[in-house]
Amino acid sequence: VELREKKKKKKKKKKKKTDSKQPATSMTKNKLEDALKYLDLWESDRKNWKFRKNSQNYLLANCYDRSKIKKTHFKNFLKYIVALSGISGERTRKEAEDIVRDFDEKVDTTEKEKTDKKAAKLKYNRAVKILEVLSN
Repeated sequence: VELREKKKKKKKKKKKKTDSKQPATSMTKNKLEDALKYLDLWESDRKNWKFRKNSQNYLLANCYDRSKIKKTHFKNFLKYIVALSGISGERTRKEAEDIVRDFDEKVDTTEKEKTDKKAAKLKYNRAVKILEVLSN
């Protein structure tokens, strides 16, 4: 009888694990929503805000993507990274510098299509703003 109960418990646990798996797109959407809520809470209610490394990493990894971090959130992001220190601050600064340098090198070549230039220009503009904030 005990053996049956143990097997049933294992099956239930296994079923719960497989049920909890979500498609990658919804997981990414949840990470985006969580990161934006994290940023909004930081901006509006710092007393109740708590540092979350995963949210910060998501914001730093996607800060150049206008489709993920809209203009209004990007303004808050710029305020947020002012206090960025340590390795995260160094990596963010270096990444922005690399984007600016790469863009400046590619501007000279006319092989790129307009759409590529527009996307690169948006990324470049964000990188410049990030460098301005981190340089102060």
